[in-house]
Amino acid sequence: MSKQVPAVSTKLSVAVARSALLEGFRQAEGRNPTGNVLALLMAQSALETGNWQQIQNNNFGNLKTGSSWEGDWTTFPCGESGTSYPAGDPHCFFRSYPTPGAGAADYVRLLTRRAHWREGLLSGSPVEFNEALSRRDNEAGIYPYYTADPTRYGNLLLNRFERYGGLTADPKAQTDSGGSSVGEQPSGSSGSPARKPAFAEYPQGSTDLPTVRVGMVGLAVEVVQRALGAKPDGVFGPLTERAVMAKQNALNLLPDGIVGPKTWRGLVTR
Repeated sequence: MSKQVPAVSTKLSVAVARSALLEGFRQAEGRNPTGNVLALLMAQSALETGNWQQIQNNNFGNLKTGSSWEGDWTTFPCGESGTSYPAGDPHCFFRSYPTPGAGAADYVRLLTRRAHWREGLLSGSPVEFNEALSRRDNEAGIYPYYTADPTRYGNLLLNRFERYGGLTADPKAQTDSGGSSVGEQPSGSSGSPARKPAFAEYPQGSTDLPTVRVGMVGLAVEVVQRALGAKPDGVFGPLTERAVMAKQNALNLLPDGIVGPKTWRGLVTR
């Protein structure tokens, strides 16, 4: 039977949060997440809970009760659309969980229950995930996960994705199909390690050099990161932008953080 319980601070270490989210995804999907998917879960839950230092009652996503919630619940001061509400206000009725694992599992189930949120999460891209979370279509009954400014939320999500992306390794994890999962290195059909992107794929003078900037993901971003000596995760976030600007300063170029033809030339000429 549902009952109100006291609001309790349940601060979590990065390791405990990561373990709970990994197990939560396994429960919801019946398989292990890829490294990028786990990094997205860590990034978004960290954003919602002050890096798990402001988490209340093991609620990873600040999930509210809604009309269908049958579990325990709690209340504490909250804000929505720029308005602050006191504890006890219906805007501030939140789900409560007995353990981090229970909270993480329900959080992942919520994200995978709605098709567009699930698609954004499984893309492994913080840009696509944020677009899914912020999508609104009142006629279709699609409402955003959050009420904050999407651009600011997206930048904060990218920042945390970069911060926690390297903490997703799990040597025991493997997908049902044998494909790449958390802690695995992708491999080709022959079982050999996957090829790393090389500068030959974007040769000097090529007309195919893409313009690369904050918010983009993919091979070109990874090539830039390797040239800069940065973590090659294929996600162009704030850390990569700062590295690009530093390189541009060294090349006496305008430090705008955008990799265009001149910056590319400086990167590929070694």
